[in-house]
Amino acid sequence: MPRPKSKSQDQLVTAAMQHFWAFGFGSTSMDELVSAIGTSRHAIYTECGGKNELFLLCLQAYQETVVSPAFESVEAEGADISAIETYFEAQIERAEAMGPPYPGCLIANTTAETASQTPKVVAAIEHHNARLKAGFRNAILNTDDRETGMSDVELDQLAEFLAISAQGLWLFSKSVKEVGVLRHYARTLTSLIEKRIKG
Repeated sequence: MPRPKSKSQDQLVTAAMQHFWAFGFGSTSMDELVSAIGTSRHAIYTECGGKNELFLLCLQAYQETVVSPAFESVEAEGADISAIETYFEAQIERAEAMGPPYPGCLIANTTAETASQTPKVVAAIEHHNARLKAGFRNAILNTDDRETGMSDVELDQLAEFLAISAQGLWLFSKSVKEVGVLRHYARTLTSLIEKRIKG
């Protein structure tokens, strides 16, 4: 039986990210990973260092290929509540294109399982959550006309609320069969945030 062709690290990470995203770290054995990627154990160890190291590379790739394209508009100078709405819709459209069962968010999925909770993975999760909070704070600050007297503490709390709500939404998305419920939640959430900003 011919050996699988060797693949570059980027190819391995791209394929592994999709598998981890769908099935999680703890539920994926090395044999399943080898089969899903179409490579060998040797290639995974040689190119990536092993399953744990490959997973960390996947989390990094997820930030670059999934999170950044959807979230950079929220982080941009001058972003406002409409950028938050666009972010939610972009992620919902991605889920819709993939079809049910929806994949959720790789970071939210990872947060929900304990098997992957090494210090480096926890640090990656914390970095992601901090990024969400900072981006949402940026958009909230730009939407706030400052006449409401919202303090920095209130801005931080509202941004944190949005970050937690977003992660909860993506985790919940794994259990629904129709994206309409996700859109309704996202619209309700942004409407509530806008009302709170405007006082």
